[in-house]
Amino acid sequence: MDSLKIKADKVLNLKRFSCPIALLKTKKALEKIKPGQILQIIASDPGSRTYIPGLGRRNGNEFLGMTTKHKGLVSFFIRKG
Repeated sequence: MDSLKIKADKVLNLKRFSCPIALLKTKKALEKIKPGQILQIIASDPGSRTYIPGLGRRNGNEFLGMTTKHKGLVSFFIRKG
């Protein structure tokens, strides 16, 4: 799926956070959305490239992809399972 064309139902801005806070906030945001909805996570922590896709593949969720933005920001897309 082309990450640039994904329409998120909820956007989570984690630009100021690093692991483990960013991971915990992502988990809580996934708990709050309905199955089938898509969460977009915007992160600046370099470690997010590892832990967010991993989280997106657990618990029946689907990691849809990521795109790199300016200034090192990365957008990740997870569909809740």
